Amino acid sequence: MPAPLEYASHSEKPISLRMPRIGRVKYSIMPLVSGWFRSKRYSSPSQTRSMPAASCVCSTTRIASSSACSEGAAASQSGSGYDPTTVVLMRGGFIAAIIIHQMVTFENPEALEEFMTRPSAELSADLARAPGDILILGVGGKMGPTLARMAKRADPGRRVIGVARFSEKGLRGKLEAQGVECIACDLLDRSALERLPRAPNLVFMAGHKFGAAGNTAFTWAMNVRVPYMVADTFRDARTIVFSTACVYPFAAVTGAGAREDVATLPPPGDYATSCVGREKAFEYGSLTHGTPGRLVRLEYAIDMRYGVLHDVAAKVFAGQPVDVTMGHVNVIWQGDANELALRLLAHCTAPASPLNVSGPEVVSVRWLAAEFGKRFGKKAVVTGSEAPTAWLVDSRAAQALLGPARVPLATMIDWQADWIARGLPGLGKPTHFETRDGKY
Repeated sequence: MPAPLEYASHSEKPISLRMPRIGRVKYSIMPLVSGWFRSKRYSSPSQTRSMPAASCVCSTTRIASSSACSEGAAASQSGSGYDPTTVVLMRGGFIAAIIIHQMVTFENPEALEEFMTRPSAELSADLARAPGDILILGVGGKMGPTLARMAKRADPGRRVIGVARFSEKGLRGKLEAQGVECIACDLLDRSALERLPRAPNLVFMAGHKFGAAGNTAFTWAMNVRVPYMVADTFRDARTIVFSTACVYPFAAVTGAGAREDVATLPPPGDYATSCVGREKAFEYGSLTHGTPGRLVRLEYAIDMRYGVLHDVAAKVFAGQPVDVTMGHVNVIWQGDANELALRLLAHCTAPASPLNVSGPEVVSVRWLAAEFGKRFGKKAVVTGSEAPTAWLVDSRAAQALLGPARVPLATMIDWQADWIARGLPGLGKPTHFETRDGKY
């Protein structure tokens, strides 16, 4: 483990932030002229924008103030130890920013989850504004365990309760070892639902997607009936509802994606249509009971063990073709998605209102495949041709409210390539991001 990095500022006490194991380090020098420089974003297509040198490097890194640099150099970092790190050098009238691109790798799933669940100061501050127990319904899904652990780490003295069927072997014991109380419950059983403890904060993560086309009745029961019961039973709780970008119609890939005011009229398919029903159930409960809430319209959280990046990287590494028909996506680091959802407990509205949560880029799947090919030393094979539309969201409202995601796209690509190349495990749960007919 390398020595901790420090964030220097004339107005803040220095803090130490640990990083995962460092694999390799690259350097680039950027002169800062008259307080401004040009920065190239890691996106597809690439974009260049100007920004004040005294406030940030790339999109997420703050340079320490010159008044803190008694030795002529100051370290800065983007969020909680994320790549890249910046060192500002001052010699006479010349100022240069040395961007240290640190290739961070995770030794195993335990290290990944430890890093993914580290809470920020912003999360702790927002949770302090939403006091009381946190009840998480559907904690057994792909994101639930890390969200619960992050909530507990952010406020160890707070009661965090996870509810699920707990069909996955060992999950309940793992969460309890992390300080999360666990209750086994079938949410379709109204009497069992009503026996659950009441908490002032509720995070709803339950739902059914994969296999929806073959079991439509169960899909509608989980995605619509359960939400109506929950909205009625927990009417007094601040409520964060995990929803999906699939409630929107397809958006043009040349634009920024659907904004929150776009009508929820998705393409045909039981899953997407039932997700609109889920939102309407909680909207009705909020309008009827005055329940404060937020509907988190999430697009593609990234965990090294699953997600769009995992799907694309695994196929490129194996020499399998990548279907680019659904040719564009938005993605966000799962740790960032979890944190933003928890922070929204302090930013609920009555009636409940939607908020898009994902990364800022419209990312080309063909470009992603090529990037993984470069990292693997292989030629990426693609099939199909890009449709002019895709499920895309404009996440600028969330960024304005809570700030940008802390892990940039290029870093996620590096992490994912390393994970796949070392043969580390996946969850065996493909996203089926290629799907355009609504049948999951």
